[in-house]
Amino acid sequence: SGLQLNAQEIGNALYGLQNMRDSEPVQAVLKAMVPQLSRSDLRLEAQHIGNALYGLRNMQAGTQIRRLLTAFNELIDRGGLRFYSNRNISTDICLAESLHSLRPHIQTPEAQELARKLFVQARREHLQPSTAIRHSDDVDRVLLRVLRPELLGVDRRIAGRQKLDLHGCSHALGQTAGRLFLNEWHATATAPLTVVFGRASHNQANEGRMRAVVEQLASTEFAHLNWGPWEVGSVTVTPPNVSRNH
Repeated sequence: SGLQLNAQEIGNALYGLQNMRDSEPVQAVLKAMVPQLSRSDLRLEAQHIGNALYGLRNMQAGTQIRRLLTAFNELIDRGGLRFYSNRNISTDICLAESLHSLRPHIQTPEAQELARKLFVQARREHLQPSTAIRHSDDVDRVLLRVLRPELLGVDRRIAGRQKLDLHGCSHALGQTAGRLFLNEWHATATAPLTVVFGRASHNQANEGRMRAVVEQLASTEFAHLNWGPWEVGSVTVTPPNVSRNH
């Protein structure tokens, strides 16, 4: 059956590759980790996957990297990842580091799938994505487009209307995502958009930092759009050439 590593050992083994360039020993380690990640009894937490992906950030997206990312995706599919733990570890920072570690590989479908799954898992556990995307360079925009299905969806309350859901995002992520998607949306918009910055069930939904982010976008670079009405947790934004009653 061979040696079986625990979650901490897997994370540490991959973390140790962070300053190493491509070589036969490195490829051997990557190859050896795939069957370890494929074990049905394996359970990873935030620190484990954060350490593991951190070790890949200086590598090229070769065959072994892609196989390893596929193994991570399959592990998440079978319920082998939980960000939350009782240890004194910042799960949102682990998520942020995990997403950043995927940046060199984000053009591959395996890395894009893993970024989506990490984001979805975090939201499922009611975690904030923290400063998962700190800047607005080209690589970060690729990552945001990967996460697009999790942020830009359908407002089921109003037929034919989209919504941009920034609830649960960090200040930095909400600002970057809002700017990127509003730019894309208003260029071809034919109907209003609902921007969600909180939940109506939250007593302070109108007082959170995400509302301040949206208000800043509304008063600066997107001031030419029609904003309102402002409701508890959301606002409607309408292009100048579209009726608010659309």
